[in-house]
Amino acid sequence: MINKSGKPKDLKRVNINLVLNAIKKRKTATRAELVSDTGISHTTVRNILSELLEKEEILVDGLDESSGGRRAERYSLNINKKSILIMYIEGRKLWYNISNIIGEEIFKESLDIEEKLSSNLLEKLLDKLFEKYNNIKAVGMAVPGIVKDSGYLSGLYLEDLSDIDIKKYIEDKYSVPVILENDLNSVALGFLNEYIKGNKDNFKMLNMIYMHFTRIGAGAGVIVNGSLVRGNYNYAGEIGFMKINNSYVNDLLTKELKDSDYVDLISKIISAATCLIDPKYIVLGGEEFRYKLIYDIVEETKKNNPNTKMELLTIEDSHKFGIEGISKLTLDLINEEIKLVEKDGQL
Repeated sequence: MINKSGKPKDLKRVNINLVLNAIKKRKTATRAELVSDTGISHTTVRNILSELLEKEEILVDGLDESSGGRRAERYSLNINKKSILIMYIEGRKLWYNISNIIGEEIFKESLDIEEKLSSNLLEKLLDKLFEKYNNIKAVGMAVPGIVKDSGYLSGLYLEDLSDIDIKKYIEDKYSVPVILENDLNSVALGFLNEYIKGNKDNFKMLNMIYMHFTRIGAGAGVIVNGSLVRGNYNYAGEIGFMKINNSYVNDLLTKELKDSDYVDLISKIISAATCLIDPKYIVLGGEEFRYKLIYDIVEETKKNNPNTKMELLTIEDSHKFGIEGISKLTLDLINEEIKLVEKDGQL
């Protein structure tokens, strides 16, 4: 058993999270199972369950099978007690959905952005969704542009939002926390989260890059040791501003490049990225990526980097991974876990 010490308020929060996480892992659990899984005393677990039931955070899910004595109650999470609102913008499209606390979609929709996403349009949409779903506890937004620490953003079709602190505005008006993230960071995180489900990779040790190609250039989402890399000023991943053959990548991509020149350009971008972070995966996608040339790009990359063991992959529905990525960040926010550090018995 872990020897935990710390402030009573912190310990109570830790114990509650331990119980909730144990129920989440088992789907349903008895009090005895929770005591065994968490190492918390029977009395403390009983008090926590009473408090969680009163707050409707958990539900009684029937009785356990009889073992000769009194049948124990089984508990499950009340997965619809809270929900999250997810918004993902890519090009001239806005996808949005409502999900419960285990990520199951309750509602999803999309709308076309005719010219730009105005603050008026966004406010009307938020008002409608918050009125219909009064249990929204967090909002996650993934946007194509620079997301600054202050919550401001800038990017194509977002000019009308760059003059306001959209993160603070939503938090103040609707009294919920907001995660604001770059769209390509969200795609990278969503892809990695999905891809490792069928693999034995250690998420916390993985390096990867998602490179996205559009009609106006290229950008990337970068993950190092399982964490997003945003950079000191949130400009990490702006591969369009790299210079190759004395020209910026964005300028080269807006030209009508021959297939051979395109293969050479993409392989050089990949080579530069490979030298920097030694990724296990580089994923390519976007509406303007030339998928038909992937074999040639793979071969050219091998020629440029004969010693690399990096895997080169492609995706076509980037928005699906983007939605998963921003959903993960938002779910982590409302399902916040306190990490226990086993060091000198201190919390």
